[in-house]
Amino acid sequence: MARSLTKRRFNVILTAYLTSWNVPKEMTLVAPTWSRSVLSSGPVTEFRIVAGAAIAAVLYVLLFPVSASASSFHAESDAYEFSGNTGMYSVHVTQAVSGQESTGCSAPYSGNPVYETEWIIFTSNGQNWDEMGVGHQCNDGYRYIYWGYGYNNVWYSLGTITGTSNGTTHNYKITRAYTGSQYDDFWYLDGTLKSQVYSPTVGYEDSVGLESYSSPASVNYYASYSLQYQHNEGAWTNWSGFDASGTGTHMCGIWDSATSWSAAENQCGS
Repeated sequence: MARSLTKRRFNVILTAYLTSWNVPKEMTLVAPTWSRSVLSSGPVTEFRIVAGAAIAAVLYVLLFPVSASASSFHAESDAYEFSGNTGMYSVHVTQAVSGQESTGCSAPYSGNPVYETEWIIFTSNGQNWDEMGVGHQCNDGYRYIYWGYGYNNVWYSLGTITGTSNGTTHNYKITRAYTGSQYDDFWYLDGTLKSQVYSPTVGYEDSVGLESYSSPASVNYYASYSLQYQHNEGAWTNWSGFDASGTGTHMCGIWDSATSWSAAENQCGS
């Protein structure tokens, strides 16, 4: 979730210095004043952010409260496609996590989470993004599918589905389209629309991989495959592959093909 990298196109993941929020990764909202309309599986929520990050953080607490975590560990195994800026599509089997701390057992984005996820990254500093994936907490006893976006390195959750099972396959799609009056971002799970939000800008690049706030967690290699991107709301296109990749402490990853990235944690020899 909330990664903050100085440069994302390096093949080595740089050290990430985050806030105390252990949350999913990146999206941009240019200019200090903007508005977003949220359409999710629940009631429609409308809000306006004025004066930038300070009020954004206040509205975040009021509208989308997320528990903080004291975890200091944060590492990732990621692959990147530089052509993607308005759409990201991936498929993966929810992979079991073992050895994780028994924390965050009742609320998403808390404790020492491990995320199997995809992103559209909106700015080169990695502090603005769209995201969708699966979270594991409480020694893998608390699992959930989630989606949302980040603005100025603050996570805004648009929804979660708890109780997802290991071994199940899901496809995740984030896309952008013109609605007749404005451009919106859309989050789809297995072809079903989960949320729709006003989006005033295109992205910077696409990414997929494994993100961990749990240093003892063990995750066997699993593949995110059928990787596709969308450029300027155009046709869905297979990743050309191998644009960039990065692995942090305890993490490992490998390109299986141009459209498949396999990631693992503490199981690099398996």
